[in-house]
Amino acid sequence: MSTSDNLSVDTGLEKRHRLSVVIPVWNVAAYLVEAMESVLQQEPPPYEIVVIDDGSTDGGGFLLDERYGGQSNIVIIHTENRGLGEARNLGAKVASGEYIYFFDSDDIALPGLVAAFNKQIAAHPDLDLFCFSATSFFDPLTFNGDTEGEPLPSYERHINRTFSSGEDAFNELSQIGHHFLVAPWGYIFRKAVIKKSAIEFLPIIHEDEEFTPRLFLACGITQVVPDSYFHRRIRRGSIMYSMKNARHISGYLAAIESTERLLSPTNSFKAHTLVTLRKRHRDLFATVLLTLRNNGILLLSKDQKKITELLRTYLFKDLNITMMNYFPKLFWKLQQSKNK
Repeated sequence: MSTSDNLSVDTGLEKRHRLSVVIPVWNVAAYLVEAMESVLQQEPPPYEIVVIDDGSTDGGGFLLDERYGGQSNIVIIHTENRGLGEARNLGAKVASGEYIYFFDSDDIALPGLVAAFNKQIAAHPDLDLFCFSATSFFDPLTFNGDTEGEPLPSYERHINRTFSSGEDAFNELSQIGHHFLVAPWGYIFRKAVIKKSAIEFLPIIHEDEEFTPRLFLACGITQVVPDSYFHRRIRRGSIMYSMKNARHISGYLAAIESTERLLSPTNSFKAHTLVTLRKRHRDLFATVLLTLRNNGILLLSKDQKKITELLRTYLFKDLNITMMNYFPKLFWKLQQSKNK
């Protein structure tokens, strides 16, 4: 571990408003310096940066120590490889700021991110969640100019509004075109929220599908802005472009089961929220069916049992699920046309 007894970066804010940027790192040495510098060059810089080297084997851990180990506002922790969710959980526990931002180590923080956060805190001292837009670009190292026919994801929200609760923001952003994103890089949140509600990432793939809705539903005052402060690198070899396997299905099913727990009558959510959660439940299951159809995955027995249960629930009762099960290619074409 590399740390300092005196994290003395002055953001001009009270201590309770200081921002900790948590950066999990695993085998992205080629992009690491660009990502780190994009955070360090923010004006003003964040209060601290907590870097979790999750067992990198490409020299990334050595690079971190050599280039950033002596900086007073950077904490570097080396661990064995336990996965992205566990790395974020550790970083959140170590972070000393009141607010946390989970940043990915192969992407770029755009200028103005920390300044925009500070501005929102000045306007809303009780802010729990700050949401912003993002842009994306094809990684030149892995695409090598070959991007014809490849869709470039959009993460624009087109909303500039203060919500009295994360629940209201969750409902609004889940509307078509408003972009509810599960990716944590689109949010800065108050650490006390996840501590009070015992919200952590599960050790699964697609861990953000399970984590982010729970975060929203636990938050109070939430600010959404249309401005982009994050530049996402789309690269071959990432989870998005990797061949799917049984672990991906298990991850989606864990998010489905989490949604079912949120739908429990013991939770006092608004009627609109229950509608949003039910739609999310159906959409996640449609994603499971699409992933199975496109990848020929051999399922774990417990996952097969869950999928059979969900089919009994939705088949011939929900048009999208029925089409997804019997006519997946036609369903996908219709969805693409609808999105356009």
